Amino acid sequence: MTSPGAGAGPTAPKRVSALKHIYWEVSAGRGFPGEYLPDWLCLIQRYYLTFGAVRLFIRPRTFTERLFARMVWARDPRITATSEKVNVRDFVAARVGPDYLIPLLKVWEQPEEIVLDALPDQFALKASHASGFNLLVGDKAKVDVAMLRETMRRWLAIDWYRVHREWGYKGIPRRIMAEALILDRGELPADYKFYVFNGRARMVMVNSPAPRAALTINRGKHLTRDFFDETWRPLRVRKENPRAAVRPAKPARLDEMVRVAGALGADFPFCRVDLYQADGKVYFGEITHYPSAGRQIFTPADFDAALGEVWRTGAPIPERFFDPDGGTAGAG
Repeated sequence: MTSPGAGAGPTAPKRVSALKHIYWEVSAGRGFPGEYLPDWLCLIQRYYLTFGAVRLFIRPRTFTERLFARMVWARDPRITATSEKVNVRDFVAARVGPDYLIPLLKVWEQPEEIVLDALPDQFALKASHASGFNLLVGDKAKVDVAMLRETMRRWLAIDWYRVHREWGYKGIPRRIMAEALILDRGELPADYKFYVFNGRARMVMVNSPAPRAALTINRGKHLTRDFFDETWRPLRVRKENPRAAVRPAKPARLDEMVRVAGALGADFPFCRVDLYQADGKVYFGEITHYPSAGRQIFTPADFDAALGEVWRTGAPIPERFFDPDGGTAGAG
């Protein structure tokens, strides 16, 4: 029988019955008594909800187990410093230089302080204390400022640490920041998400470009998504979204992005560094220490264990996960 602290190997997530799901969901933090439970117990239950298995995260082996173990055990203040989206800019400037930063336009503590007249026609609004709270404004003349303020108000009311028990977000000041809207040939650029292990980028997840609109909310919901190693060898791996019908071309500045991602992740056993390439220039997006709050469901399922070995031992990604023809990716 597999120890509850160790990986169970390459198996798909198991189905959890509806009644158990309701019980675990409530006791994992959606209501009483979940909000009063310690982080470790909430995270054990959240792992069970997602993967149908109980893990204590004492001897984690798979990639997702190791992410959950970091949320349970790692208390490095640098995780918090690099999770906060305003202060991380100083870290980036010190490590790789200020030229990689998207121009910062304004920072507010209250939604009522937002004045659109003081902003350019195109800009991006982000919450500094959370993940996925983004509004991309392509034409401010077509945007309702009251709606913007109400959205910001909802953002600031959320303690992101309490939502998923991601320790790095605990106690982060809640602020709204406005940045310049970065475009690549008039469209929202592809999002290159580098998985960095001990200062070395080993894998990149590419979220497809998106057309510019008057207002785009959290652009990740309807994207295609492709995986490559750091040399742009395509991987036969999926995570939730479909792969692109035509595989994304190797970015012109891939080597530079690999170098920047490695430098920004050098202090950590693992982090994900998000970068953009727009009109021939590389820009920093964010550093994420717990992608998807640890709930990374890969297809094929055994890639989770393989990526855990990349993290644990520095092993190469096994050849069976690479696309042998290197041709066009399927849309599914």
